[in-house]
Amino acid sequence: MNSPRRWARRSVPRALAILLVGMSTACGLLPYNGPIGTVHRGMVTKSSVALGSLSVGPAAIIPFDQPDAKLIKVGEPAVLTFEAVPGLQMIGTVQAIVPIQSNIVQKTIYQATIGISGNDPRMKPGQNVRASVATFSVANVLVVPNSAIHSEDAGSYVTGANGDRLPFQPGAVGDEVTEVRGGLTDGQQVRLK
Repeated sequence: MNSPRRWARRSVPRALAILLVGMSTACGLLPYNGPIGTVHRGMVTKSSVALGSLSVGPAAIIPFDQPDAKLIKVGEPAVLTFEAVPGLQMIGTVQAIVPIQSNIVQKTIYQATIGISGNDPRMKPGQNVRASVATFSVANVLVVPNSAIHSEDAGSYVTGANGDRLPFQPGAVGDEVTEVRGGLTDGQQVRLK
């Protein structure tokens, strides 16, 4: 069995090495080897996702209960996936959206009828269908990946590829990217979390 003194002699240098590596990385002395993203011009899209069922036609009946579901419009495209058929993905179009007041959950549910373009013999009425429909989009704006953003009381910032803290003014927040209204420029590289 190791004596406490022998353990301390081996552990202290190891702990010191771990501390020095951590401090060197934080101070920019060691290169960052993690994932990098880029600030670029693009589109911010926010989607509402819900589970419903396949009916005849083929069409899907999907009850959306998220707060932003009221923004779904007739004519919007939808991406549909089927629990019973892994890997099957179909494109549809919102044909109708009807607000229904629910007494059970005490809120408005937006029931969408989504027509499906195309057919697959594995699709059967009654199957569970997950639909993703865009609730808003903002095109041709400067965007930064959501996985690069840090938020605190003082505002939002990203960490540049060189380790610099870069505050910025966010705009519309999408599923994958956020609009940049100020503070960052096209082409800047940022560290992803």
